[in-house]
Amino acid sequence: MAITRISESDHRLWQNLANQTGKQPQQIIHEALDKYQRDLLLDSISDGYSRLKADKASWVAVNDERGLLEAAGNDGCKTRERPHIAEAYGE
Repeated sequence: MAITRISESDHRLWQNLANQTGKQPQQIIHEALDKYQRDLLLDSISDGYSRLKADKASWVAVNDERGLLEAAGNDGCKTRERPHIAEAYGE
């Protein structure tokens, strides 16, 4: 078992969250760390996507490749008929 010192205000918050949710304090910490790790991952992905989109040549290359993949699907549906795809491509 590891021991880590936290401030009194953080300890009160931790206990309040445990009381409000009915979860064990250890579960509160586990869930908070898990969410923090996911948030860092998603921030990293978003930053990479933004950098890619800012590089015009790379963005064109990615969209060209997407076009090839769409054509390879040959399912008869156009991107605009699938709003979730069109939105992801910035169309």
